[in-house]
Amino acid sequence: MFWSKSESPIRILGTLRILRNNGEETLLSFGDTDTVLALKRRLRELLVTGSEPELVTGKELTPPCSAMRLIFGTDVLLDNWVLGDHGVVDGDQLTLVFSHAPLGKFDCVLETDDPDTWTLATASFAQEGDCCISIVEEDMISIDIEDEYDEYDPYLNGSKWEHWYNGPVEVTGSQLCIVVESSHRLGLFDSIPEPGVLLGEMCDDATVRLQLPFGLSRVTGEEPLRWITLRKEERKICSYPSTDEDRRLPGGAVNPV
Repeated sequence: MFWSKSESPIRILGTLRILRNNGEETLLSFGDTDTVLALKRRLRELLVTGSEPELVTGKELTPPCSAMRLIFGTDVLLDNWVLGDHGVVDGDQLTLVFSHAPLGKFDCVLETDDPDTWTLATASFAQEGDCCISIVEEDMISIDIEDEYDEYDPYLNGSKWEHWYNGPVEVTGSQLCIVVESSHRLGLFDSIPEPGVLLGEMCDDATVRLQLPFGLSRVTGEEPLRWITLRKEERKICSYPSTDEDRRLPGGAVNPV
């Protein structure tokens, strides 16, 4: 028996047969509330920990969950689907295939027509299949005002924005879809709604394009939701979040997830 975060028991529905590309099968149990993403994470743990020695490829060589595809019959199972709600029963066979997915930290310092503005966008793609996006934007003219008045709040005065979005990544070919499960925003965003999904595409191993919201659009006059190109900062594996410092939100709070 295993437990969810709410400590409610999960009822085991049975065992699935996962067919790998070498023709061999791996057996995994699943419960009544298990999602496809939860199953992928347990399957990936087998590759990393060596619970099945023939599967071991090592942490840095193991594809992230976002690169995994589980196929049931002719259907590709979506990450947020509950297995039991989509006809998957005890003894069924799922086929595991891998696609190309971004991994690591990508960033971009944006240049605009206004030399007095500055923006840094960062996207961290983790082994577990999640992506954390952080965006920091400043109207540089506000720096002098902030130095002059101790009580000046750049967030409330429309001269600084920090926003953070986190969620699992779904990959279809080169197309990315980040399902935003949690977010945190500081600053004046006017009529810019908090996104439910963020779209993107993978150009190559070191480059991704993402469609992101920007608070500075109220200053620059640009579209609030626009495409930008981010490049890989360094070639190391990202495991986000792992420490309190990694999970630090804009403004200093720690993301509790």
